[in-house]
Amino acid sequence: MRCNLQRYLERSRGVICDPERIFICAGLQQSLDLVAHLLRGGHSTLAVENPGYHLPRVVFQNNGFEILPVEVGAGGMDLEALRASRGSIAYVTPSHQMPLGQVMPIANRLNLIEWADSGGNVIIEDDYDSELRYHGKPIPSLQGLRPDADIIYLGTFSKVLSPALRLSYMVLPNALLPGFNALYRDYFPTVSLLEQKAMAKFMAEGHWERHIRRMRIVYQKKHDVMLKAIEKHLDARATVIGAGAGLHMVLQLRDMPCTENSIMSAAAAKGINLFPFSATCVGAAPAATRLMLGFGGMAAADIEEGIRILAGVCLKVDENCPREQGQK
Repeated sequence: MRCNLQRYLERSRGVICDPERIFICAGLQQSLDLVAHLLRGGHSTLAVENPGYHLPRVVFQNNGFEILPVEVGAGGMDLEALRASRGSIAYVTPSHQMPLGQVMPIANRLNLIEWADSGGNVIIEDDYDSELRYHGKPIPSLQGLRPDADIIYLGTFSKVLSPALRLSYMVLPNALLPGFNALYRDYFPTVSLLEQKAMAKFMAEGHWERHIRRMRIVYQKKHDVMLKAIEKHLDARATVIGAGAGLHMVLQLRDMPCTENSIMSAAAAKGINLFPFSATCVGAAPAATRLMLGFGGMAAADIEEGIRILAGVCLKVDENCPREQGQK
């Protein structure tokens, strides 16, 4: 399994490592928990993207870490703010920032690696949605730029293959291998060996990469249908953030004073369930109302109808929202 994965990661993501540095886990949550246990002896703070994925915040906080939010800009995590923070571990999604979709430029990636090298710091690279880019060339991994740096690379099969398959992987830097082996050498595998062998054969026979190509076409069709539906029904009221990759996009509503909760409640009454954008934020939610729209689990034929209903919900809620004096 690890040999097949090593060849795939090197070929598709530019990850450079020996198979001995790859560890198979039962989903991203377990990967994070193992890493938190491994690092807490020498670290106590985790810098996270804000807005960003909520899961690493929860896992590291439950392991006694202090969570330090760092704002996200057009180039990903604000590196000046990271340097000014007390963070010694940085959790980043450089290839497709979760949730805003930015790609971290090469200069920022090199500066982030320099931050890790200069202060004994650690980077956790979550290669979130890296396989699902619909325009342009794939973005190489951060780890591949400096394979000997203290970068922990995380990936999963769940997004593209099946959410029910709790199968993920992590690539550790050489410096952390002795500590990891000392902690976990007596642990039994948490992922079924039968599933691992089946996945190894699936990869060895070329089915995995063919599957990725097929799913990229399927999801791009859904992605494009959603963009067209938003343009048709919400163009005057919303701006799309983070299109072009992944299984969701963010809708920033314009000139609407209503809260996320009021829109989500009204949408739920119409059968539309939205993940709260505010859950990705540490502290106050953004001033502008933002909605996360996922399309991965929807049939392409249902997407436009869903957006049409959501547009009607937004219009109705907006009409009933109180406005400041002078607003129309």
